[in-house]
Parts: sequence; C-alpha cells; structure tokens
Amino acid sequence: MKENIEDLIYPLNNKLIVDNNEISTTIVDCELDDFECVFNGAEDIQIKTEGYTHITLDINKLESLILLIKKAEKLYKKLN
Repeated sequence: MKENIEDLIYPLNNKLIVDNNEISTTIVDCELDDFECVFNGAEDIQIKTEGYTHITLDINKLESLILLIKKAEKLYKKLN
C-alpha cells in the first residue's frame, strides 16, 4: 500500500469532522500547506487562509474538494 506523505504529515487531511453540527476538514495544498475548511451546508466550502498569501490547488485537489462538499452535504442532511 502506497503511503501518502500528506496523510502522514496531516492525519486529518480530507477527513470530515463533525462538531456541534459544524462540519469541517483539513486540506493540504500542492505546497504541503494545511488549511482548515468549513462546510456551510449550502454546497460550498470556506477555506480559511489567514496567515497565507495564497493557496495552490491542482485538478486532483479541486476534485477532492468537490467530493468532500458532496459528502458534507449528505452529512448535513442526516444531522438536520
């Protein structure tokens, strides 16, 4: 099994976390910077970029974000 360096450094990478009806995750960009993300339940995501000048995402990371948004939407429906 191939280990992903991002998952080794950031074990919560792309894992949905539910806390008080808020769903969040951590994503890692192409430069191995981690960003906290909050799902708003409106088929969108807020990427918290405080302390950074930019975020670099490739097609694979953008596709992963889309999948995470869809999973979060399903979770919101179960929670509400």
